[in-house]
Amino acid sequence: MNLNEAYTNWATNPTSENYEAFGKDLLIYVKGRIRKVRGVAREIRDEMPINVVIRVLSEIAQYDSARSPFTVWVNYKIDHVAADMTTNAFDKREYELLEGHEAPDPYRGIEAKILLKRLMETLSVEEQRLVHLKLEGYGGEEIAAELGVSHEVVRKRWERIQKKLQKAAQ
Repeated sequence: MNLNEAYTNWATNPTSENYEAFGKDLLIYVKGRIRKVRGVAREIRDEMPINVVIRVLSEIAQYDSARSPFTVWVNYKIDHVAADMTTNAFDKREYELLEGHEAPDPYRGIEAKILLKRLMETLSVEEQRLVHLKLEGYGGEEIAAELGVSHEVVRKRWERIQKKLQKAAQ
């Protein structure tokens, strides 16, 4: 049985057996899809299945079968959980982006998050990807391989990004 069928069975006949079958199919589906999500750190990817299942089950009342198949809605939730978890991981290391700036004190945490969000919004999607890889601990050669460019291109982009972030932070 696929996930769409398991959801339909449970939604039309909400027995404990159908709920259990739905939960198993949901977890199998989520784990399979997460393996295909690129650009997410391993430690985040390991924690994602349970977080996605929790998000799906807590927001299942919002699902509208007239708008999309259940699996499409679940994929949307997977993307959002990946983004949320990645953002949370970056928030822990946000001050690393601002060379020459000291780490924010606990009372300025919200302002620092707003600043980081504002700074990241000044970057293109490709630049944001490079920053994310850098914060995940990838080296220049690894980033080059991941982005399909040379190490020199990565080095130059990183320099431009740092200048852009420093200018935006002023």
